[in-house]
Amino acid sequence: YVVANLKGGVGKTTTTVNVAYTFSEMGGRVLVIDMDPQCNCTRFFAKVNGYSKTVRDVLENPKGINSAVYLTKYRNIDIVKGSVKITEQKTPWRLKEALGYLKKDYDVCLIDTRPVFDMLTMNALYAADVFLTPV
Repeated sequence: YVVANLKGGVGKTTTTVNVAYTFSEMGGRVLVIDMDPQCNCTRFFAKVNGYSKTVRDVLENPKGINSAVYLTKYRNIDIVKGSVKITEQKTPWRLKEALGYLKKDYDVCLIDTRPVFDMLTMNALYAADVFLTPV
């Protein structure tokens, strides 16, 4: 699932967090990916520090996604942390490629995006089966 809207302040991160928690309470294994450089979703689920692997590393090396997945304090929810240093990607399929390495590990993946239609958002949309737009 990708949670996206071109308007800021509509509840993208709040939707991502609450849907992730709901899926986990139903017994599903959930992966949250924070594609927003503001990293608000990351701050909710995990500590932000400069010494950990982030979504930036995943987009640079999709095969290395396993090293960027972190446990959260919530049962059945893991996260790929956001990065304030995330760079614009030239290809829209890097995230989809990375998620292919984790298909068997999770029941659902939720991707939080920023309110801009750029290559980062395109990566999220290209990887998703479902598009949620909070208004």
